[in-house]
Amino acid sequence: MPSKRTNKLVVSLFVLAVAGCAGQQAEPGGKAGGGAAGLKERAAAMGQLKNIGYAYAMAVASGRPPKNLDELKEWSESNQAIFKAARDQQPFEIVWNVDPGKLATPTTETLLAWEKTADQKGGRCVLMADCSTVVRLSKDAFDSAPRAKGK
Repeated sequence: MPSKRTNKLVVSLFVLAVAGCAGQQAEPGGKAGGGAAGLKERAAAMGQLKNIGYAYAMAVASGRPPKNLDELKEWSESNQAIFKAARDQQPFEIVWNVDPGKLATPTTETLLAWEKTADQKGGRCVLMADCSTVVRLSKDAFDSAPRAKGK
């Protein structure tokens, strides 16, 4: 049976690991460079990207990835406003005609959709090609991340 000291060490390491990972994603951003307005806009953009991912996954599951915005909208149960980012009101950049199951790179590391413009700190909210992972990437991480390639 593990000792109390071992349990505390394991819990402490877990907390540090989670805090370290969260720190990489949770940078202040948005138009205001942070604060409540920036966090609200980021949360809205992340929700929009999750809905886009759901619609994209539904289209892929039907047998064919969407070729354009009109095809993606057919699978969206949400308001059509989800296709414009809350922060800058620009349409999201979406890579069309991608079958995530056929990508050469890991889908959780490959960009499928993202905000068109960066926030004041250079970060962007992005949807990964697994159609469910949504994160905020720093400028460097965004610039170096692989992008999905459509057919």
